[in-house]
Amino acid sequence: MSHSKERSQKSCLNCKALVAGRYCSICGQENLVPQESLKDIILHFFNDLTHFDGKFFITIKDLIFRPGFLAKEYVAGRRASYLNPVRLYLFTSFIFFLVLFTIFSKETVLKVNRSGYTPADSIANVASRVRDTTRKFKLVPNENVGKVVAFQADLLESTGYNSREEYDSLWHAGKVKDGFLERAFMRKRIALKNNYGNDYAALAHDLFDSLKHRAPQVFFLSLPLFAFWLKLLYIRRKKFYYVAHIVFTLHLYVFVYITAFFMYLLAALSDLRYMDKLSWLIPIILVADFYYAYRAMRNFYAQGRFKTVLKFTLLMLWLITILSTLTVFMFAFSLYKL
Repeated sequence: MSHSKERSQKSCLNCKALVAGRYCSICGQENLVPQESLKDIILHFFNDLTHFDGKFFITIKDLIFRPGFLAKEYVAGRRASYLNPVRLYLFTSFIFFLVLFTIFSKETVLKVNRSGYTPADSIANVASRVRDTTRKFKLVPNENVGKVVAFQADLLESTGYNSREEYDSLWHAGKVKDGFLERAFMRKRIALKNNYGNDYAALAHDLFDSLKHRAPQVFFLSLPLFAFWLKLLYIRRKKFYYVAHIVFTLHLYVFVYITAFFMYLLAALSDLRYMDKLSWLIPIILVADFYYAYRAMRNFYAQGRFKTVLKFTLLMLWLITILSTLTVFMFAFSLYKL
């Protein structure tokens, strides 16, 4: 409640409705004198700050220690004591990716740049050095590095055409029989060859940097698809409308962002002297993520262990499928935008 003086007039300044008490029953605005002092503004700031903090910490505490509880409270209509799930998701994902891109990524880029790639390196040497870097700094799975480097090498191989105009003229003349997709891919290869030459490291850096910054989009787009699969899994539970599954998914994703932040933090600390033992906590947190999702489903949907385990397994398979598919699309889009 504000400390400003209440107006003697009983017409709302915001919507012009008749005000019976201190608050307008139509729009909710307080019926206060519009002129505020500096003291009023400062009090407003601290009241809003402590109100947000109180809701935030209560919400985070219940989110972490009571899986599925917040979604159940939201569906039951008990919402005033907690942060709105959409606001909570946006705030958490913003902080997570901000820290990931500004702190951890800068540290990683510096380490990768010190590995000393040169355009003259052979494909085998580049692949070997990338593997060593990823093994040391835990960037991407090592088994995929060779495929990625080979794919980049294929992109930068000579296409036989000096420019896109030369290729297009041959295509229009009927001397090249490429279809629509083949033509689009060839034109992109020509552009990449002209832009990067044989600099595999520069292409890898720009491609992964672009893909990395599309990670928030991948997770955001996967959210309604994840909730839709939940809707199908629990289609016989009529009381769980689609928005209820969305709310459950939002809280689950927020928990994953929180644990992922700590996993990145542990990975960074494990590179420091005397802190290398901390890395063994990462798989434990990862297992905790899966157990948390199972407990949240069990508590929110209130089904037995066998049904919950079966649906949890199907849900994880679906999550892997949609994340893989969206990642492929984002990879293709990132390549297109280079």
